[in-house]
Amino acid sequence: MYVRHSPLIHLTSPQLYHQEHNQQNQSHKLWQLLFDKPEHHELWEAKLVQCRDFGKCIQLNFTISHPMPETLLIMLWQDQLDAHSWRRLKALAKW
Repeated sequence: MYVRHSPLIHLTSPQLYHQEHNQQNQSHKLWQLLFDKPEHHELWEAKLVQCRDFGKCIQLNFTISHPMPETLLIMLWQDQLDAHSWRRLKALAKW
């Protein structure tokens, strides 16, 4: 079954650079995804499963934990992000 999601309006990553002594699985902390629903905004929590670099776009694969378990793929294009966020995602994709 294919479910069309509402537009993603904000993506918040965990602080990946914090607590350098505990570097393993830092990318698997919960991320927050804010979607624009017709009558309200909806906040989802997810674990990042994979981050892939395709040059001008980055693919993020998530496992959603709230509001319902499912998987989600998001493609982010370079022109959708500021330079600082783009560099951070590119570094994450290489990690």
